[in-house]
Amino acid sequence: MDKFTQNIRIMPIEHKVASHYGDIRATLSKQGNIIGNNDIWIAAHTRSLGATLVSNNLREFDRVAGLKTQNWIK
Repeated sequence: MDKFTQNIRIMPIEHKVASHYGDIRATLSKQGNIIGNNDIWIAAHTRSLGATLVSNNLREFDRVAGLKTQNWIK
């Protein structure tokens, strides 16, 4: 596992990410459209960086306002 993870850059959870997490969770909860906690963290981190989330499973991520997504499989 160490050999596998040595080439992976782990991004810290910063205040900015936590703020996006809270905003996303509150918005989706109000809409009755909540997604899994881990998916919210992924979306929050991606959105806070202004990055694009690449996934083959955009069903849940497309619910997040302001999150840029791409599916490279389709």
